[in-house]
Amino acid sequence: MTDASQTVKEATVRTILGEMGPLLDKVDTIARLMTDGHALFEGDLHALGTLMSRLEAVLEEAADNASLLLQQQQAHAQPATPARQTARPSPASTPRFPWKALFACSATSSALVLGAMLAFNAATVEQARIGRAVSKALPYLDPATRQKLDAALQKSTQ
Repeated sequence: MTDASQTVKEATVRTILGEMGPLLDKVDTIARLMTDGHALFEGDLHALGTLMSRLEAVLEEAADNASLLLQQQQAHAQPATPARQTARPSPASTPRFPWKALFACSATSSALVLGAMLAFNAATVEQARIGRAVSKALPYLDPATRQKLDAALQKSTQ
């Protein structure tokens, strides 16, 4: 190797090293944003769970009220029948509200999980790209820069 090619190689490595500092700052910022976003997402999921519990309670109450209304309507519309025939309500008189609520809850949960997977997958792909770039440049780094990089990696994993 000639001195000129060695000088060009050293200049390229110095340029890469000069860009590593801002890149590591951006990685730290992304890690903080991911942590904050995760906390917000967990809070939203908790709030959604609370709302779904309330919805379930309201739907159960509505189903009970509907059953009571149907029983009252049947009692007023039909003459008294033997007890063995009234013990089991007919399939047409049973309310269908719980099935609709179950379907709505399942669809909402599926949409939230899919959205979360897509959001976190994009961030993971970006982190993997940065990691590959750093691992390719690692052999060209001087020991002081490697120590700084190791320190930054330790901070980001804590």
